[in-house]
Amino acid sequence: MDRATIQRDNILKNSYRLFKEKGFKNTTTREIANQSQINKGLLHYYYNQKEDIVIEMYEDILDALYNYVEKNYKDKIKGYTYLALLNILFYKAMTSTNESLNFLSEMMSSRELTKVKIEKYIDSYYKIIENDDIPITKYQMLLALTVAVGAESELLLSIREGKIKMTYDKLATTVNKIMFTMLKVREKDIKKINDKAKEIADTVELKEITSFLIESCKWARD
Repeated sequence: MDRATIQRDNILKNSYRLFKEKGFKNTTTREIANQSQINKGLLHYYYNQKEDIVIEMYEDILDALYNYVEKNYKDKIKGYTYLALLNILFYKAMTSTNESLNFLSEMMSSRELTKVKIEKYIDSYYKIIENDDIPITKYQMLLALTVAVGAESELLLSIREGKIKMTYDKLATTVNKIMFTMLKVREKDIKKINDKAKEIADTVELKEITSFLIESCKWARD
């Protein structure tokens, strides 16, 4: 492992500890540098701002989740059900503790981070769509994801602020419904897709998915 990789891992690990303890908004880059035992100049060499640190963490989470589904369900489900399962498992993992839920809320309150989620999902989602010969374009997928992730962000923040009453399971299936509606999937088919994905997700032990994510995201390990 080269020196740059070791230093980035060091920064990510210490940043995550501070974010859990103080929250993203209350953590300064000076505190991250001090905790990582480096000067601010070196920190900014690797990350221009603390938002860039969270973006990398977010990308790691999305990559790990995709790899988990690929490893366990690639030959068992396909197409829209595969996409629905990805989103349901994402919420199952990210709402499992107050710490991860707070982390998710802060991520989804950032326009840059919602943009990252769209960009990361468009590649993996469209690859799934292409493999299953579903006749939609990459532009249609991008448009559907943009609308769905935008709604997801607003709904999540409204739940957290107590403005609406909705479980996080319901939030995940609602976001799926918005995306599939944008892709012109029939309503009765959307229900079948969500029900099947939810049925599979309910068989996944929470410890299993969270352990996989922690193992994949080195910065999340104690």
